[in-house]
Amino acid sequence: MSVEDVDHEKLIRLRQEGAVRVCERIGADALLATQHDNVQYIADVRRFFVYGWEPNSMAAITREGAVKSVDCGYHVAPGPHWANEGAWLKEQSGWDHYSIFNASLVHARYAAWAKDALAALGVTRGKVGIDRVSWVILEAFREAMPQIEFVNAEEALLFERIVKNDEERKLMRAAAKVASEGVQAGLDALAPGMTEYEVSGAFMGRLFALGSEGDGFYPFLTSGPVTEGALYPTNRVLQEGDAIVMDMGPIVEGYNGDCMRTGFIGEPTPEFKELYRVNYEAMYAGIDTIRPGIRISEVDAAVRRTALAHGYMENRFDTGHGIGLNCCELPVCMKAGTAPDHLDVVLEPGMCFTLEPRFHRMIDDKTYIQAALEETVMVSETGVEVLTTTPFIQECLA
Repeated sequence: MSVEDVDHEKLIRLRQEGAVRVCERIGADALLATQHDNVQYIADVRRFFVYGWEPNSMAAITREGAVKSVDCGYHVAPGPHWANEGAWLKEQSGWDHYSIFNASLVHARYAAWAKDALAALGVTRGKVGIDRVSWVILEAFREAMPQIEFVNAEEALLFERIVKNDEERKLMRAAAKVASEGVQAGLDALAPGMTEYEVSGAFMGRLFALGSEGDGFYPFLTSGPVTEGALYPTNRVLQEGDAIVMDMGPIVEGYNGDCMRTGFIGEPTPEFKELYRVNYEAMYAGIDTIRPGIRISEVDAAVRRTALAHGYMENRFDTGHGIGLNCCELPVCMKAGTAPDHLDVVLEPGMCFTLEPRFHRMIDDKTYIQAALEETVMVSETGVEVLTTTPFIQECLA
């Protein structure tokens, strides 16, 4: 899905200005990004990766704003980069082709690429901020570049990314819309005899039909009476009287969407109706609290108060998470005291996060019925903008 009114030149410029501010904040001469979200933030390189094998692409930016990227996408298809038996590739990367190894197995090669990228920007010594790179890769970087002090930039990058600029806000709205339509496709597919996998295929297929670039996270789908920890789809056949929780997220131009709804096959039971209504009321108690100037834990507290007032046990899970170039980033909608005080952020316009309470009614010692709902929201100048749009089961909210 292409978002037509996004000014991409402005988007890139604003993100790179943010990266420069991170350099200044941590006193670094440059930043080196190894993770897909930070690489896209700095160099606008679309993610090309296998989970757990990162880095795949890398990007560096100096305090003056000069950018250099190492993008394995150059290697994939014939073109000028393949000429003269890969001479350009060998000049740029030291290899005449791209080998799809787990980066930790060829850590010296990645260190050489990073060293060359930084040197091309004039950075051969001093301080370089780095993101959530693996220990193996970081040790290789330090060995290859002993004149450079590598320092933690991940937290500073996440705080810089926490407020979306005007162009990012357009992309967040678009990603939430795609997520909403995907969930609706899953709800529309619910019928006795369908398997969880088939319903999962319906909602994921809709995301891709609308142009999703990938999965923001492993899609969740659970049906029927369930046991502790149930999240992922199986070949279970849906039956009359089943509740089905589905949660998925697309990626639109690098930005993640996220939406969760619970469907029901047949006439909802009184027990399910109450559970669904409590989830809805708790979620919107949090949403109605959102405004600039309050702490994120105040939103979480509103969710928990509502559930407890209805006699439900306190949720042992954070009630939401930040979202943007990654599915889970800052701010985390957390219970006060969960994390260091500075992570209990004060809300500002442009912050995007989800609210996703999930409450349960126990059937016996091990089994429960469930309902879970989720909206993606953005803090506005005066309150909140709800970005997801999938309808709710109105008869459960009466």
